[in-house]
Amino acid sequence: VSMLRCSRCESYVHRVCVGVDGGLAAATFSCPPCVQAKRAAAAAAAAAKAAEEMVISRDEMLLQRVLDDRVMHSDLRRMLAQRGLLSGCRRVALPEPEMRRRLVEHLTAAVA
Repeated sequence: VSMLRCSRCESYVHRVCVGVDGGLAAATFSCPPCVQAKRAAAAAAAAAKAAEEMVISRDEMLLQRVLDDRVMHSDLRRMLAQRGLLSGCRRVALPEPEMRRRLVEHLTAAVA
């Protein structure tokens, strides 16, 4: 039996049966609470990324639909082109979430 400390919190000591050759090195032992916290953090990060991708996708679809339907006023089209958001192939490049939010609000107001 060997005593190991958690490599993350260093406070949890666990008794482990070591193989005949003493093969269990204490290099990367994590206690169950730390493993659970790590898994929860990874799941939260994945969920946040998926939510952001859904928002980006929804905004891109809305903007593309507005562009494709040709309901945009010429001054709004000019503003998008000046800001580099409207390319020659009429695809929309959305640089940052705050700009995207303002642009979606502006387009929604222009269409309504």
